[in-house]
Amino acid sequence: MQSTITKCNFKLSLVALAAFSSNPAFAQEQQGTHERSQTRFSVGVAVISSTEAYLGQETDTLVVPAISYETENWYFRGIELGYRPEILRENGLVVFATYSNASFDPDDNSNAQLRALDERPFRIDSGLRYEQDWMLGKFSAETAINLRDFDTGARVSLQNAYPLSDKPYIFQLSPYIGVNYLSKDYANYTYGVDTQDTEISGLNTYQLGSTYTVEYGLSGYFRVNRHWTLAANIKLEHLSQDIKNSPLVSDSTNQSAFIFVTYSF
Repeated sequence: MQSTITKCNFKLSLVALAAFSSNPAFAQEQQGTHERSQTRFSVGVAVISSTEAYLGQETDTLVVPAISYETENWYFRGIELGYRPEILRENGLVVFATYSNASFDPDDNSNAQLRALDERPFRIDSGLRYEQDWMLGKFSAETAINLRDFDTGARVSLQNAYPLSDKPYIFQLSPYIGVNYLSKDYANYTYGVDTQDTEISGLNTYQLGSTYTVEYGLSGYFRVNRHWTLAANIKLEHLSQDIKNSPLVSDSTNQSAFIFVTYSF
């Protein structure tokens, strides 16, 4: 697929910030600075490239601002808002709300049949996340539903990252692996083709049951000094066979990579 530079696309900016804010590299870097200060504000810039598995979808590369704000009880990272009062922190829990890129915009697609489909608007996924350090690294588990439309299903995600550095205040490198369970409604909202879709596009009707994806990647950061931080990440998300069989899909993976630089006040 031919890579294109997108300058003024609001949806793609949200997609990029969602990937940025939920990424292990960003979370680890912000958690490290938070440990040294009750309140932390950072600004920067990120260059992000992403390729979705949809038929007719091109690779997008763009530059977006990277902003975070951390307090003892609240945080804002890119496009995720989190709440962690003491009673939750003591148990490794956080309540969060974040933009989700589990959506479809026909205007961003080059395939004639997919361009005929109705838009599937972005989700605001909100739920509870559990995080815990253990002998095999950093484990997290979360469950989320779409605040904009409860009928679009739920997601459960498990992830484990293994930090390799024993000097996290200077640098960190963390390979990670995760699995995402998608409910039936979630899977069909993202990859299904119903009878109405068939009538307007000519695509074969296709409905999924509950399914899953598996992701793995590598994230890391380097603190140049007290204020400046460089970080990067690469991630591959492998789709289950029933997702790959969808008429909307032409590839077996969603792919993303980014590099960012931030300045902390």
